[in-house]
Amino acid sequence: MQIQRIQTIYLLLASVLTGIFLFIPFGSLTLSDAPDANVSKIFMDLKPINFWSLMIPSATGALLLFIDIFLYNNFKLQKTVLSIAILLIIVSTALVVYINISHAGDGELQWSGGICLLIASLIGAIAAMSRIRHDEQLIKASNRLL
Repeated sequence: MQIQRIQTIYLLLASVLTGIFLFIPFGSLTLSDAPDANVSKIFMDLKPINFWSLMIPSATGALLLFIDIFLYNNFKLQKTVLSIAILLIIVSTALVVYINISHAGDGELQWSGGICLLIASLIGAIAAMSRIRHDEQLIKASNRLL
């Protein structure tokens, strides 16, 4: 089997990256039990799987990106589903920033690389949208020739 459409690879890559994001920490928080520096500290990883408000749009976006691979026969539907997935990835990225900022006052916050997966997924989804539009224009141009 040969993949002839580059947007299939972009969609698969974006779907996998968003799926991996669900299990990778996007930040870590160091909490102190007491104001005294000699007291033990608690380390907490911030993962999407611990936040329903973040897990739902991320998982839905990954699922829509995967489903979008198989909608190659209908450009309009494929672009609509991809637009919704892009919106969900943007919402997930905004939620990551909001969660990290809201927890920054609780202790010492360190950003992790999880948000980079969402950004890479967003880039892949936008590249797939560009290639879908390019294919749509090619088909329209070939129809004019006939």
